[in-house]
Amino acid sequence: MKKTFFALFAASVVLMLPLTAFSADQQKSSWYLSLGAGTGGGNSEGDELLEGISDKIGPITFHLGIGAIVTPRLHAGFDMSMFGVDGTHNYEEEFEFVTSYAWIFNYYGAVSFYPMEKGLFFKAGLGLSKFKFHYGSTSALYDRNFSVFGYGVLLGAGIDIWLGKSFNLGLHFEWSKQFYNDSETPDNTSFYSIYVAFSWF
Repeated sequence: MKKTFFALFAASVVLMLPLTAFSADQQKSSWYLSLGAGTGGGNSEGDELLEGISDKIGPITFHLGIGAIVTPRLHAGFDMSMFGVDGTHNYEEEFEFVTSYAWIFNYYGAVSFYPMEKGLFFKAGLGLSKFKFHYGSTSALYDRNFSVFGYGVLLGAGIDIWLGKSFNLGLHFEWSKQFYNDSETPDNTSFYSIYVAFSWF
């Protein structure tokens, strides 16, 4: 699955590059706002999050970015991303059902670099992360719930296409890893996402 996402992302960048030409009236302002949604995959200490669940919802990702355009090549600001998946397990021999969900939240400071001022960009960020996990069943003996904070890092890339004076439609890819210091929770998690972004420059 990861190889498929990488291949689709690379092909999309190649196909979209010729569309990034911009006219004189497409000039960046002093701020930016970006909203996005897509899909991806997540891991906890190297294992797939909620592996084996049925009636699966997700994985789904959401993204929000807001900040300053320092120069046409450099954007800096606040970046929030969320990854989530939930579903049920059926263990009829032990108990009727199990409900599960796992969410990862990133609250990062991030910078994006546009080598050609517009179009292709590269992104890096770091900051606070949160991992929220639930595992519940008809037998409370097996229940597990926790919400833990940690820190993380992010790397990304993408391409934004001008579709008006300020509006951009983009295809973005990001990968982040989170670290926690809690004896009852995983040492680390990670997730990648590929998503469509709507941005205003």
